Amino acid sequence: DMLRAKRNNPGSRIIAHPECPANILEHADFIGGTEAMRKHVASFAEPQTFLVATEANMIHPLQKIAPQHNFVPIPGLIASSGETCACNRCPHMARNTLQKVRDCLRDGRPEIEWNPCFDKARAVVEKSLLK
Repeated sequence: DMLRAKRNNPGSRIIAHPECPANILEHADFIGGTEAMRKHVASFAEPQTFLVATEANMIHPLQKIAPQHNFVPIPGLIASSGETCACNRCPHMARNTLQKVRDCLRDGRPEIEWNPCFDKARAVVEKSLLK
């Protein structure tokens, strides 16, 4: 579906979240977390078409920060294993709801205890959230 979308949108640029499968990332023109994607699309003054391989909820923030562009979600991506990778619907993000965030803030739980293995994720978190 991604390559078909690319053929149907000549000159478009593929932006992908780093958690997409490798065969998706190898075709991406830009790979980055959500904040990096926002900065990337905002860096183009002239109207562009971006094929977006990430959570569908990302389309609205991209349109808001760069309304001159056209954003096309890439549905039903096929991973190299043959499985469907719906990069436009992340099951991990779908677990987060406003009610769960509210309850967490209100109740102060669940408490996350620091585990030394979390140190291995530091670079990924910094790249996704801080850059």
